[in-house]
Amino acid sequence: MKKILAILLAVFLFALVRVGLKNAEKMQWYTAGVSLRYEEPLQSDVVHDAHKQNASLTFWCQQEDILEIENKQIHATIFLYNGDMAMVWGQPLKIGSIPSPFDESGCVLSSGAAYALFGSENVVGLFLKQGNTTYVVRGIFESNDLLAILPVSTAAFTAVEIPYTEALWQDPDTQVTMLSQETGLPTPQWQLYPKEIFAIMQWTLYIPILFSGIVLLSLFAHTIKGWPVIYRDGLVFLILLLLILALPFFFQVWPQWLTPSRWSDFSWWRQVLSQLKNHFYAWLSIIPSYRDVCIKTIVLCHLSIIAGQCILCEWLRCGLQKIE
Repeated sequence: MKKILAILLAVFLFALVRVGLKNAEKMQWYTAGVSLRYEEPLQSDVVHDAHKQNASLTFWCQQEDILEIENKQIHATIFLYNGDMAMVWGQPLKIGSIPSPFDESGCVLSSGAAYALFGSENVVGLFLKQGNTTYVVRGIFESNDLLAILPVSTAAFTAVEIPYTEALWQDPDTQVTMLSQETGLPTPQWQLYPKEIFAIMQWTLYIPILFSGIVLLSLFAHTIKGWPVIYRDGLVFLILLLLILALPFFFQVWPQWLTPSRWSDFSWWRQVLSQLKNHFYAWLSIIPSYRDVCIKTIVLCHLSIIAGQCILCEWLRCGLQKIE
């Protein structure tokens, strides 16, 4: 009976890992770049000059407005953007395709907005109006909320998306500061790094693997305890050597700004902790958009999944001990 219970706990743990991976995939939709946020809308000349200096920047804002067709209108949450729509809303489309960065008339709707406005999801190619501007629907994404993503040339933009590059990932704060100076953008009130959250979510999903490794290591240590000293020490040395050889590959993907030049450099640790605190505080203090609420919902779901994993791991450990 105890063995069956342990097997069931292991199956539940595996299922929870799968759920966590699916939840982390949702977070990946929002990790295309670093997001700079402003309390006051950016001036149109600032936006124009910045875009001229760096065409990869995407400007956007959120507002509540009316969408209409000939005989119907709805009140929806609208994202207005100038640049690449994928930087603002990376969720995969259910129908159609995202407009290209040069498509000034193509828009994307949520399935909820499509049903409310047209009575169907199959509306790709149909027209709608927002204010005095007419758009053609290019794609539909899954959401019951009334959402629309529309390209514009000018608007009260309060957010800037900077696409991730290797240099930006390795030293984000420095690269953002340099890019702001080069493009003439003012200092943002908040800087958001969704990819950091995604990386943490991925790493924490390996808690069951770490737990299994600790249990196996404990069993392994118990097994070799009675070996002759020369064989036992030789095996331990070989394992440590393999770990040392693997470190260069680990630090190739590990962000440079989280790699100390000297482990004993306490000023470096204080600086990194200050950066992480500022990044965390930005998520708490920001004036949230619908997009930010989606990210925070995903993170809260992930925290509950991790808590469930920890509980199952502890139950499984206790069950294995009873079996022994």
